[in-house]
Amino acid sequence: MKILFTICCILFLFAVPIHTNAQWQQTNGPHGGYVSCYANNAEEIYVGTQYGGVFRSTNNGGNWAARNNGLKNYEINCIALDGDELYVGTRLGGFDGVCHSSDDGLTWQTYPNLWTSYESSCITASGDNIYLGTAGGGNFFSHDGGQSWASSSTGILPNSSYSTSQVLIFDDKVLTIVNGRLYESLDGGITYSQLDNGFAPGTYPSKVSAVGADLFAATNTGLYSSTNAGNSWSAIVANLPEMPYGMTMSAAENTIYVAGGVDGAILFSNNNGLAWATLNTAWSTGVASFYALSDDEILIQSGNYSVDYSIFDSPQLHYSGDNGSTWADVTNE
Repeated sequence: MKILFTICCILFLFAVPIHTNAQWQQTNGPHGGYVSCYANNAEEIYVGTQYGGVFRSTNNGGNWAARNNGLKNYEINCIALDGDELYVGTRLGGFDGVCHSSDDGLTWQTYPNLWTSYESSCITASGDNIYLGTAGGGNFFSHDGGQSWASSSTGILPNSSYSTSQVLIFDDKVLTIVNGRLYESLDGGITYSQLDNGFAPGTYPSKVSAVGADLFAATNTGLYSSTNAGNSWSAIVANLPEMPYGMTMSAAENTIYVAGGVDGAILFSNNNGLAWATLNTAWSTGVASFYALSDDEILIQSGNYSVDYSIFDSPQLHYSGDNGSTWADVTNE
């Protein structure tokens, strides 16, 4: 079974500069404010930032290198890694909004046959199959490595716009969250059917993660699990606090991390949600984003937003290889 994870994020919609003619450079930290998205394999970590483009580390954040040569925009909304192939979606619409690299991000190319006026919100890939979600324009797909593209909303509830918050390849399915509802496609993104059996009324998923053969969904009404590829769902309530501001989640291998309670704590479980523990963190700033690298390995960015979200102060990136027992500051600014 091949499972690919993509962590994607739509940034707050305020004006920012567009960077052109970027040159690759060595740097000692992922500068650029908020870390909007993450991707990794056993050897590499990539992060996309709010203003600074893409950064790569091969030693768990001990050192970082900027990977921006060829990017048309430094605002990275989403990132995906499939073997040696790296993909990013930026705030640009048009032909320059999605970029691809086959050399660890040293150089980037755009897709001349992909056109959408909407910015990218999430992306995933497996071999020649690439799936892109947008902030208002729905989903696009390519089955020939990006040479040609198509879009479809067949089976998705009609709406004036289609905002996609996630695409995930799970076995032979493509799972996607569009306008707060979860769908599956069995034909490569051509047609969709809704997966909501077992969700309480008024439940809207924000993130789906695969843990082994099971799926977990973070929603506005709590955490759900599925043991049959999303065909039915059961609520997980044991030892989880209420999360009135919405739930965020990241998972890798056998560990699930969730947050959203009023105390700002991150909880983790390594037994499919049967029991939960509080992740040890001790920073003066709040948690802005977090990402599970593998079992017991996690990255957390801390920092503070201004009231109107226009300023992100004191960003720090933290790495733990022992599930929060010890931490290293890998901002390295």
